[in-house]
Amino acid sequence: MLADWEGEHEKYLTLIYDGLTAMNSFLSLLYSEHLWIDEPSAKPIGLQGAHFMDTLHAVASYALGQEWTRFKVMPKLHLFSHVV
Repeated sequence: MLADWEGEHEKYLTLIYDGLTAMNSFLSLLYSEHLWIDEPSAKPIGLQGAHFMDTLHAVASYALGQEWTRFKVMPKLHLFSHVV
C-alpha cells in the first residue's frame, strides 16, 4: 500500500507505519512477559514504547504542519509514558 502513495503522503504513511510496528513490538514483548519484568527484558520493551511515542509525536507534528485533520481521539500520552 505504501508503494501507491508518493510525495507528502508517503512520509506521513511511513511515519504511521513505523509507529504501528513499534506499538506492535511493544505490546508483543510486554504481553510475553510475566507479571514482574526483570531489567534486561524491560529495556527493549521501554525502547519500543518510547519509539512509538516519538513517532506519534512526529505524525501529529507533520499533520499539523500540513494543516491536515489531526486525531479524532486525543491520545493519552502522559498515561502511556508511565506504562513505558
